[in-house]
Amino acid sequence: MGVVALLFAILPALVLPMIYPAPPIEERAAEAVVNIKDRVVAKLKKQEYQSPVKPQNEKDRWYEVFRWAAAVFGSLAILLGTVGIVRKEPVRICISAIGLGTAAIVMEYVLGVAALIFAIALFAGFIT
Repeated sequence: MGVVALLFAILPALVLPMIYPAPPIEERAAEAVVNIKDRVVAKLKKQEYQSPVKPQNEKDRWYEVFRWAAAVFGSLAILLGTVGIVRKEPVRICISAIGLGTAAIVMEYVLGVAALIFAIALFAGFIT
């Protein structure tokens, strides 16, 4: 159960970018420029800026499904590992299930922190 949960936690980062590629950099840059222009115009008119609402796309829905699946299977692995320890099952297998379930739940944050550390290291490399 823990391995399945870990797969659900890791798979979106590896597979979904291949199925749903990111929009080209030119398109994202154009959206950013239009967004900045709208903010400046709103500020000059002394109005409050309201950002446009983006509809949720298919890729975001799949990320949500995988995140929930990882959390459910990870929790189930932790629960079954705990039940196994209480029932005097082999401790190594139970602790492995608990560890994999915990890793699956925490994986989303670990990948985010790893990306942040990489970005900081990259930025520090450009500065020096």
